[in-house]
Amino acid sequence: MTDTSCALLLREFRLAVLAVWSIIHITLETMLTLVYFLSLMIFVALIVAIPLQKPPDDFVSGYSMEASVPIDYFYVVEDGSTYRYPKTAIVRTKKSAQRNLDLIRSKMELMEDPDLLNLPMQLWSTASMYMYQDAFVGANVAVFGSVDPYFESVAIVLGASSITTFEYNDLTFEDDNMDIIWGENYYSLISQNGGSLNGTFDVVLSYSSFDHSGLGRYGDPLNPNGDIEAMSFAADVLKENGVMLLTVPVGPDVCVFNLHRRYGKKRLFKLLEGGELDVVERLGWIEDKLDEDASWRQTYEPVFVLKKKSAINDKEL
Repeated sequence: MTDTSCALLLREFRLAVLAVWSIIHITLETMLTLVYFLSLMIFVALIVAIPLQKPPDDFVSGYSMEASVPIDYFYVVEDGSTYRYPKTAIVRTKKSAQRNLDLIRSKMELMEDPDLLNLPMQLWSTASMYMYQDAFVGANVAVFGSVDPYFESVAIVLGASSITTFEYNDLTFEDDNMDIIWGENYYSLISQNGGSLNGTFDVVLSYSSFDHSGLGRYGDPLNPNGDIEAMSFAADVLKENGVMLLTVPVGPDVCVFNLHRRYGKKRLFKLLEGGELDVVERLGWIEDKLDEDASWRQTYEPVFVLKKKSAINDKEL
């Protein structure tokens, strides 16, 4: 091989090495750039998704009802949770629901005047469903705020034909009679005042749910009136002669950001009396609790039974 041939081969080899290095260099730069942007996107997503520990300054007056309700703080992160319940788990839950209903029936049959105050507080919600069991037979039922299918199962045991659960987080119940509307689809329906579901449900259940609405704990948008808007949405989707069963923490008014609200004389009146619904019965009600000096960690949640004002007025006529 001549010197010229060797020189040409060496030159081609060097060019090939440079070409390979250029490709590797460009690839590494591209990968580093992608990693950088992906990291940035993840960081921004986390900042956006993680609930705020304190409300923005321009929201404080709303959460405090113009400084008439104190704000306390207890930070909880539950955004982005995913809940899955297979058929086997729901079968077990229905059996548990049936046992609790049987227990409540046996206790109430012994009462001269059935009253939730004669039952353990953990049974109050189920007992309220038992007391209004006729409303569930063949009914379309809406459940607001649910991370397990317990109240859905109670409704099915009482004879409901279908259940629709509204939840902020990703939820799956493997049961032919249970549907889920969650996340953005839920928010969209609230903004549409019920949309296509307007006047759909015979029974609406909200047990310890609306007190969280608008605080961002579950990834829902911050909204000082989130509970009031959720209540309005519940009224929109309730049938004219339907019934709603509702619980929220009751006691001196306080907004515990981002945990929940406790409803006293100011906020409770706004929640219950400001819309289309009216209270027809208060189960387990103790008036003095509105003024009782107690920690917001202590739970007292009576059951409010509500119906549409228009239906009540028509009946009175």
